[in-house]
Amino acid sequence: MVGMLVPLLAGLAAVALALAWLTRSTSGLQTLVHLADLALPGVQVRAEGVEGSLHEGFGLGSLSIEGQDWRVRIDQLRVVPREFAPWTGHVALESASASRVAVDWISTPGPAHPPATLALPFELSFARLSLGELALGARGADPLVLSDLQTGGRWNANAIELDSGSVRWKSVHTELAGRMQTLRPYALHLEGRLASTLAGHAGSAQWTAGENLESLHLQARLAAAQAQGSLDARILPFATVPLSGLELELAGVELSEWFDAPQARLDGRARLKASGSEDGLTLSGPIELVNASPGPLDRGRIPARSAQGTLRWSGEGLHIEVEELRGAGGSAQGSVAWSESTQLSVEARLRGVDARQLWSTLKPTALGGRLAYNLAQGRDRFEGELVNAQGLPLSARF
Repeated sequence: MVGMLVPLLAGLAAVALALAWLTRSTSGLQTLVHLADLALPGVQVRAEGVEGSLHEGFGLGSLSIEGQDWRVRIDQLRVVPREFAPWTGHVALESASASRVAVDWISTPGPAHPPATLALPFELSFARLSLGELALGARGADPLVLSDLQTGGRWNANAIELDSGSVRWKSVHTELAGRMQTLRPYALHLEGRLASTLAGHAGSAQWTAGENLESLHLQARLAAAQAQGSLDARILPFATVPLSGLELELAGVELSEWFDAPQARLDGRARLKASGSEDGLTLSGPIELVNASPGPLDRGRIPARSAQGTLRWSGEGLHIEVEELRGAGGSAQGSVAWSESTQLSVEARLRGVDARQLWSTLKPTALGGRLAYNLAQGRDRFEGELVNAQGLPLSARF
């Protein structure tokens, strides 16, 4: 019996020593990186600038994990553990930080396919996670770059949970918290508050994102200066066209507060559908505008009372077909088009327009006809035909 216990105890001691060496030494950490490289089929794992240990905390100058059509690179990774016991099903980190995390993938025709699961075989909790920069995008394209990411939370076999955190995109700062399941389609609920500055005005939005990661429903309440609004969008992150459509409503937009323009208090609504084309993403759909404070131009106002039509925006430019514009006692139809190649083109067909409501010192009229304006290569051209059906007889072509 004693003869059997000796080799068993010796074996257990060797295992304990091996585990201690792997978790408490720099050479053990380097060995674990090599073992991960060997153990993961079709995945290469490389690390440089390795220092410290899993048990006491470690740093990596860089960590690269690369699959067949995707790649993750982490620079200046620093990890401080609070409890390291994966054999008990729990790893707790006091802090984890990196100067930059870059995730890219090889873009292929058709929709992408997310992994079936993001589950971990143990629970990983982190009191403080900090990323200086997070870059996401297809290889060779300009990535989406987020910065100053700060959060805490946990990740296990069932879910990824984020406590109150924050992240910045350009001048936009948002706070966020939420939960996502680790099995496809990744049911989730996220919420937060966004803040930014638009045309010198502080703006904010309370937002929620729900349903699942493959079909994300985004809703937001918007506020800036005196304006209020709402946004409702359907985002498809893995589809060929990542946006299904959006609805935008705005109320109380004082035009002169945002642009060098006459006064107008606007309410608006747009319902846009997204589609793909050779020029990339295309948005199109009906739009409506109502001006609550119309008036003549010489009094610093805009004569238009309401407008409705359809909008189409793509890589080619912007096109608005005005089905009906009411104001100045009459109405108009027409179009507005802008692109980098043709610049600006405006066409309008007028009916019953009162010149006095355009400019208060003019005589009453009922003007009808056609107007056209074009701006290209720094040169503009104005032409049209007008006929007055009331008051002073007038017929002009220019």
